[in-house]
Amino acid sequence: MSTRAAIGRTHGDGFLGVYHHWDGYPTGLGAALWELQRSQFGGDLAQMLRVLIDEHPAGWSTINGADFSLQPGFAEGPVDDRRPQCYCHGHRHEEPQPVTEQDDLGMEWAYVFDAPANTMAVLERVRPTGGHAVGMFGTLGVGRDTGEREDRWALRWAGRLDGEEPDWGFLERRHEAVGKEPV
Repeated sequence: MSTRAAIGRTHGDGFLGVYHHWDGYPTGLGAALWELQRSQFGGDLAQMLRVLIDEHPAGWSTINGADFSLQPGFAEGPVDDRRPQCYCHGHRHEEPQPVTEQDDLGMEWAYVFDAPANTMAVLERVRPTGGHAVGMFGTLGVGRDTGEREDRWALRWAGRLDGEEPDWGFLERRHEAVGKEPV
């Protein structure tokens, strides 16, 4: 099953970026983004965001474990190579679909970057109780009884990308560790 996420840049009080479909939890996409900016983009966060967001505005099936020296593009069926799987090249040619903190595409996590500050923030979509929000497209955010937006983004970690790597497993379990209350 997919864990949907967003990869974005800070934009006002929110973010603007692209959708990422598979393994968007911290031990998957969070760790992949951390490693990607360090190893494949040599710490050049602005260049990484140009590639991930600007050059692939339709978003991603997955970049986890991908080799960005290979041409990104979506492949139907089993994928044996390690190329990044975008929705705008290869077997798919979708239109740009920018996402913000207000969009409901079932996104459970967001990784928001500030290139000038060289920072990353990890956000988790949570229910009013503070518990993790899991959903499919169009099912997060609106209460059945009220019709009002009920979920929100909770900051789980923020830090400099030239600092110490976060404990991705702890971030993934953090709501359990703090009694389901956002931090």
